[in-house]
Amino acid sequence: MSVLTKLFVVLLLICSLLLTAATVVFVNRTEDFHRAAVLAEERANRFQRDKETAQRDADSARQRETEAIQIANGKVGDALAKINQLSQEGAGKDAEINDLKTKMTGLNGTLAEQAAGLKTMGLNVGEVSTRNKALTDESDTLKVRNAQLFEATTDYSKRLEEAERERRFLTEQLAQVRADFTKAANALREHGWSMETPRKAVALPDLKGYIQDVKTDQGRTFATISLGSKEHVEKGMEFSVVDQTEGTFLGKFIVDTVDPDTSFGRLEGPRVQNVRRENLVLSRL
Repeated sequence: MSVLTKLFVVLLLICSLLLTAATVVFVNRTEDFHRAAVLAEERANRFQRDKETAQRDADSARQRETEAIQIANGKVGDALAKINQLSQEGAGKDAEINDLKTKMTGLNGTLAEQAAGLKTMGLNVGEVSTRNKALTDESDTLKVRNAQLFEATTDYSKRLEEAERERRFLTEQLAQVRADFTKAANALREHGWSMETPRKAVALPDLKGYIQDVKTDQGRTFATISLGSKEHVEKGMEFSVVDQTEGTFLGKFIVDTVDPDTSFGRLEGPRVQNVRRENLVLSRL
């Protein structure tokens, strides 16, 4: 085989291979174009459907818009009619307001007069409140005084009961002493002796002094008074202690020791704990 033949065969093979490759490429391209065309057609159909749907939506929207405009126009008409009605009513209200302003002017004058009257009434109420407070204070004072008087009355009642019991006891003792005295006198008369002796009246001095000091020791209360031997105070004398501000009896002061100007002794009685400096001491109530 010659060289040209071999070269021709080689070229033929090369051309066959190129043709085969071109055919494959052409076929592939054709299928791609066909698929692209199908896809393009599908997109076109979808776009058409979307367009028709959008057109229908637009028509519905325009119809709704038209209906809304009609409704709005109707409402605007009603609103305009209402505004006209309100304008007419407002004109009437203006007239009423003017009348009310006139009446308010008169009422303001009346209110000024009433305010002046209320001010006067306030002053009167203040005076009445002051009087009421004074009466209330006085009533409270009277209540306290009444309670104190009740307490003093109760104390006096107790003292009277104690005094009555003591009087009965002393009466019984006196009767017994008289009986014993009668027996003794009879016995003396039988022996020729006489019981008649002159009597000497002892007068208790009318003394008035003050508590100078009060102290408590071992449960007993002692005091110093402003009366002494210069006023003829003697040991064993008893004085009544009185609260001069309330006029109440507090207890008894019994003299233990006597100095020229003062006396010291013990306190006894129902209200010894209330004895204070400057309380009165009296030899006779």
